[in-house]
Amino acid sequence: MALPRARVDAAYQAWRPYADSEPGERLATGSGWGALEVLRAGHKLPGTPFDESTLGEQQAPWLELYRSGVFPTARKVTPPGPSLVAPHWRDMLETAPAEPLTEYHLGIAQWHAGDLAQAVRSWERGLELAPSLWPLLRCLAVADQQAGNVPRAADRFTEAFDDLCQERRDGEAWTAATAALGREAIAALLAAGRPADARAVWNRLDPQIRRRGRFRLVEAQLLLAEGAPAAARALFDAGFEVADLREGDETPAKVWSSLTRDPLPEPYEYRMRPPS
Repeated sequence: MALPRARVDAAYQAWRPYADSEPGERLATGSGWGALEVLRAGHKLPGTPFDESTLGEQQAPWLELYRSGVFPTARKVTPPGPSLVAPHWRDMLETAPAEPLTEYHLGIAQWHAGDLAQAVRSWERGLELAPSLWPLLRCLAVADQQAGNVPRAADRFTEAFDDLCQERRDGEAWTAATAALGREAIAALLAAGRPADARAVWNRLDPQIRRRGRFRLVEAQLLLAEGAPAAARALFDAGFEVADLREGDETPAKVWSSLTRDPLPEPYEYRMRPPS
């Protein structure tokens, strides 16, 4: 139920005298992204302070871009890190030297702005000189999916995963990148009708990744594509939890319905509409 307008206005007026008051006790401190934006825009926000001490490794290249106009090349082999897509950051990327990592982030900002063709051109330019190919190949594979080019998307996802496997190191960021790209590659290969190639990607994933609930679901899809529905059903019967599946995702229901006409077990029910 909506509050009466008068009550909202009264609450706003009561809050206004304290809006810019410095906090007495800090209960939590956010990431450095707020501090980066405060520096860029020159904000003065005593009521919501974003201390420069919160700036960290992820913000460092963006801070250098803001101060020097150059997005720095990574000093070590590492996944590319978060991208910023707001118009002012996109403008800075567009005027920065066209290095591969710059083109990667620029393409993402252009894609976010709806300029898909220009994003693809940026990624293709970056690919020509990139020492690390997999981030750019992955972006181009997503563009192929968007364009409906299923075979080329599968090829590019596979090439990206191969390059990542050759380059990856130990560490949480590499594990996350391998898991995410591996799952995307398997899905693209299954969509292209290439279960043997999808199985090859699966076999290169770390066993610890394959044991995750999300990958139990991927394995069921893979087994189904390989013509082994009984083995896929056994995974569901053994039980798994897909902790990172979005509410409303109908993938578990679709896989289940391909295996049996039995009602979908409650733990796999993520749908937000009645079964069709």
